[in-house]
Amino acid sequence: MVEKEGFAALVLRLRGEGISDLDLLTAVEQTPRSKFVPPQFAADAYSSRTIPIDCGSFMEGADMAVKILARLQLKPGQRVLEIGTGSGFMTAIIARRVERVFSLERYKTLVQQAQNCLDDLAIRNVVIRQADGSNGLVGE
Repeated sequence: MVEKEGFAALVLRLRGEGISDLDLLTAVEQTPRSKFVPPQFAADAYSSRTIPIDCGSFMEGADMAVKILARLQLKPGQRVLEIGTGSGFMTAIIARRVERVFSLERYKTLVQQAQNCLDDLAIRNVVIRQADGSNGLVGE
């Protein structure tokens, strides 16, 4: 129930800021953010607070993450290169909107954690590689 309440509060905040893309909000709703946050921060999953994750990295607050995704104007059929997989939350939402996602993450721990989350959600159109993304992805 906390997941649904958190999502509802997020949608209200986003609508107040003019974000109402139904396809995007549906993708967010289908992607339980609490799966991607460390257990001790589960209560903050849908807050606007930045959440620390492993390897000294962090997740953007839920509001900021959705605002970033809204700006991308993702469409079916697109292929996306994401630099910095992090928790995999934004990766999962992007994957629900496009044909294919290639995501690069420099930390093996984060690659494994994100892949586990994506597998749990049966998201199969993502390739995550451990790599430095400063040179893009050769061959794609």
